[in-house]
Amino acid sequence: MPARILSNIQAIEARRDFWIAATDLKAALVGGGSGGGEASEGSASVVAATPE
Repeated sequence: MPARILSNIQAIEARRDFWIAATDLKAALVGGGSGGGEASEGSASVVAATPE
């Protein structure tokens, strides 16, 4: 494949990874999470460490 196509594919994958990570962070801060019990324990420590 030409380099231009490969760079476009990598850019799209990077954007996808960013939005997935941003969504996971938002869910962790709200107290949700898709990982079961581990996610809620981690989000509690993040919320406790956040200054008010």
